[in-house]
Parts: sequence; structure tokens; C-alpha cells
Amino acid sequence: MTRRPVVAVVGSLDTKGEEFAYAVGLLKAAGVDPIMIDCGVIGAPPWSPDVSAEDVAKASGHSLAEFRARRDEPGARGEAIDAMGEGLAIIVPDMVAAGTVDGVFGIGGGQGSTMISAALRALPIGVPKVLLSTMSPDNAGGYFGERDIAFFYSVSDIAGLNRITRRVIANAAHAVAGMVTHLPTWDDDEKPLVGITMFGTTTRAAHRIQERLHAAGLETVVFHAVGSGGRALERMIASGEIAGVIDLTPSEVTDDLFGGIFGAGPARLRGAVQAGIPQVIAPGALGQITFGARDTVPAEYLDGDRVVLSHSPTVTIVRTNARESARVGAEIARRLQGARHTEVLLSLGGLSDYEMPGAPLHAPEADSALFASLRAALPDGIALLERPEDINDPAFADFVAERFLALWRASETDRTGPASRTRAATAKETSR
Repeated sequence: MTRRPVVAVVGSLDTKGEEFAYAVGLLKAAGVDPIMIDCGVIGAPPWSPDVSAEDVAKASGHSLAEFRARRDEPGARGEAIDAMGEGLAIIVPDMVAAGTVDGVFGIGGGQGSTMISAALRALPIGVPKVLLSTMSPDNAGGYFGERDIAFFYSVSDIAGLNRITRRVIANAAHAVAGMVTHLPTWDDDEKPLVGITMFGTTTRAAHRIQERLHAAGLETVVFHAVGSGGRALERMIASGEIAGVIDLTPSEVTDDLFGGIFGAGPARLRGAVQAGIPQVIAPGALGQITFGARDTVPAEYLDGDRVVLSHSPTVTIVRTNARESARVGAEIARRLQGARHTEVLLSLGGLSDYEMPGAPLHAPEADSALFASLRAALPDGIALLERPEDINDPAFADFVAERFLALWRASETDRTGPASRTRAATAKETSR
């Protein structure tokens, strides 16, 4: 980098001016140029920022005067917080995309963290993003989305400088300074990136598939199918970062249907369909409904007719029955409506290490119902291919890799033609 690294510092100067002045000073001393972005809506800042709160309000189509005039009306503050978050989610990513900002550092209470996190979630993976918040990690789940945000809990409220706030602000400021000062570069960023979903019980297949794809010149990224993993995969597809998918473990669909804790929402499986990228889907762990500790399992699943497996003290797995498995197959088929360059590959010998013959969740009748449902409901144009092996058998993993590479080659025209460039531009705008 030929210039000093730059960090956008984001927060409400009207309530935390002293603390931000301290943070800005720390960054400068660490060799970083700060750009202060104010998002305070209550009062005037004690010193002039580089980007004013009025600028942030205008970016979302509002005016700061409007917010301040209505601040005592019921619900008005919440509307202002949402609008300022929208403004930050436009301004900050534009700065990063233009190459004028290398990282982002936010400090906030509950409302400030809400605004700042909107901007952080709008940034690409890999851009340094640090949030120092008064909210404890237990209450901060909504701030993260599917992005790599480094979270610092302030312990005390950020209300003046003292021996606690000075230290936590310094730690967070120096963390982001270190991130932007040592930004790495990679030689393989131009390789097409293929997303693979995986559980611990489908790991052996995933690793073998990775080896085959790497040998073919592709890069892979694995997503743990625990809800957040599936959502991250779908978001990266929408933003154009993922060029193909091997959905080895689409088990989040099962949890979506039956109240499990690892559901990823109705958009799961839809990203590759909408992007038109090649994808292979296998039935990894589709027979599992996942709950927390055993005492959290709904009574309807503890009637004595079910196999219930304690995977760990905090994860309990309930085996689907035939009726539920048939419903999973129908739901997957429904979500694949409109798919191109897509194949479904069935491992008839078992869906995971837990669902193989002799394993605790082996249920041939339920698996047969799943397979029959998929055969009956898959949309026209989606090939369904069957193999006798279990999902982790090397022969099945090799077959998955071979079929994906065949789809990859067949879809080359779509990836390189004008339509592909149009889709990429649309995805970039949508992700913003």
C-alpha cells in the first residue's frame, strides 16, 4: 500500500464525542488515517466530522431536521435509526468500493450498534470490520448477519472516558489498526469459487470432493450447515462471489420444516436457482431434525417411537419418520423450481455417518420415502441420478465431483456470455 491505511470511524458524535475523539487519536498514533462518519440524530456534534449526520440522512432520502423535529413522537426514533442505518449502508460500502477506505470501526450503544451494523453487514467478506458495543454477545446476534464482524463487548456503558472505557476502546481501535495495516493479498482470487455444504457426518465426502475440484483448477469454500452457514452461502451466491454449488448437506431444509435450530429460512436452495449457476444436490443428513439440549426437544418427538440421539450436550438429533422425509423431498423439489444446470444425486446406501446401516439413525423406510418423493416431485429438466453407496463412500464422492465438473463445463457459455455479466451486475446491486 503506497498510502497510509484508512479507517472509517462510525457512530453518534452527539452522545459520544469525547470517546470518538479518543479513538481517532489512537488510530492516528497507530499510523492510520481516520475518516469520521457521524450518525447522531439527537443533537449537534461537539466537533466536525468528515461525513455529517445530515449526509447520512440524505443518503437514505431523508433530512436530519425532519428526524430532530419528530424525535419526541412515538416511534419516530426507531424510524430515524432505520433510516440512518440505510444511509450508512450506502455511504460506507461506496467508500470501500472506491478504495478510499480499508476498514471500518464503529462504537455504539443499542441504537448506535443497530445503525453501524447495517453498514458492516453491507460490506464484502474480508474487509476489516470492528464493532465495539455496549450490548452483550447474548443480545447481539442480529448485528452480524452472515458477515465477518469482529465484536468487542464494552462491559460498561460507553458514557465518558474512565479506566474501563479507555482500555476497551484502545483494544478495539488497535485491533482494526492492525487489520488494515497488514491487509494480505492472495494469488488465487481469480479462481472460480465453489460452495460446498457439510456436517461433521458428511466431512469425508466433502474433503474428497474438494480434492477433486482443486485438481480441476477450482477453489472451494465449505459452509457448516447450521443455519448461519446456509444463509451465508445463499448471500454469497446472490452477491456473485460463488460460481457453483455442491449442496452435499441441505439438511437445513429439514430443520426449516420441523422447527429445528439449524434452519436457514425459505431462501435456502434458491440462490443457485436464481443465479443460474451449476449445482449438484445430495441428500446429506436430510433425515435429521436438530434441537438443542435434550430437554429442549418438543414432546411430540419424545413419544418413544423415535430415535433421539445426543450428538453433544447442546445438540440433540431426532430422526425423521417416513411421512416427514417425504415432505422434505417435496419441499426440496419445490425450491428447485426453475433451476438450470442442476442435478440431484441420491446416495441410496445412507445419508450420513449417523444414517448408514448399523448407525443409530439408520431408517430405510424413511429414506425410501424421501427418495420416492424426490423422484415424483422434481421439476422437469433436473436430472436425478442414483448410486448404491452411502454418501461418504469415496465412489459416491467421486461421482458428485464428476457430475459437478460436467455441469460446470456445460454451463461455460452462461458464465462467460453477456447474460452472465448482466446477472453479476444485478447481484452486486442487490447485495448492496
